[in-house]
Amino acid sequence: YYPADFPPVVRKALDTLNPGALVLTESELWPNMLRMAQERGIPTILFNGRISESSMRGYRKIRPVMRAVMSGFAACLAQSEEDAGRLAELGAPSDRTRALASAKYDAAPQAAAMPPDLAAFFSAAGVVAGTPVLLGASTWPGEEDALAGIYGRLREAFPGLRLALVPRHAERRRGVAAGLRRLGFSCVLRSAGIPERVRGNEILVVDTTGELAATYQMATVVVIGKTFLSRGGQNMIEPAALGKAVVVGPHVSNFETIVKDFLADGSMIQAGDLAELEQAVRRLLAEPRTRDELGRRAAMSVARRRGAVAESARVILDVLRQHGSSGQSATPA
Repeated sequence: YYPADFPPVVRKALDTLNPGALVLTESELWPNMLRMAQERGIPTILFNGRISESSMRGYRKIRPVMRAVMSGFAACLAQSEEDAGRLAELGAPSDRTRALASAKYDAAPQAAAMPPDLAAFFSAAGVVAGTPVLLGASTWPGEEDALAGIYGRLREAFPGLRLALVPRHAERRRGVAAGLRRLGFSCVLRSAGIPERVRGNEILVVDTTGELAATYQMATVVVIGKTFLSRGGQNMIEPAALGKAVVVGPHVSNFETIVKDFLADGSMIQAGDLAELEQAVRRLLAEPRTRDELGRRAAMSVARRRGAVAESARVILDVLRQHGSSGQSATPA
């Protein structure tokens, strides 16, 4: 675990690790750790940096404190020009602050073979090649019920449609299943194994860990969780990299820059509320060419923004070489 940002704890951590560099990620700006590392001559680097507008409002209230530590960064590598500007406003050196792209673009998986047991689960549940699947990815409480309602209304226009849900926390499986049953839907749980008797209209709940990426392959339209009834958002890059048509909601503060990238490219749909979500899903199911084009653009958006990790690694190694004579160990913390 990251050490609590209190001077005695930070001092002990630095004494124990004696790092050659301190690399913080995204918005992990810990003033005491930064200050005390810089006082020891340890180069500090921000990797994949981002600052939301809401966070910026808080930082502005303690700008003198932030400026004192931000000015000591050896390198600030931001996800966007907007993030770089906010970092510079807080005091990051302009000559050591760069806008790259989100490292999450590099982390997005390529298409992989479907695990046989997962394929068997979908097949036994009646999902085969050509079955239209609405997928709720990394859903949070309330979003499963909302998607089930949309699914129920869309089935009349799209009789073969199936709904698959991948809750963000698999341990919520009982609550998710109970909620769906209260709404009058049957469901099958992935954790229960291969279903033996199905009617072909059950909602599929993939309540396992590590199978979301493979489940994307079965999706016709993907709705990203924590963007409608919860705030912050979940990773929408993974399905986009696979060429899927993706819809997000209004609450995407954790992926603000990334969503702006996709919207600028015309490669993702952002719905303002659940009513707009239903309209978007209906259109994408009814218009295969529109859906396919959206997915094609999404995959291109991801592909052309890869490379931030390699460039960040180059900058970090340059910083280590420049500080190689400082007497610190060569291991970044």
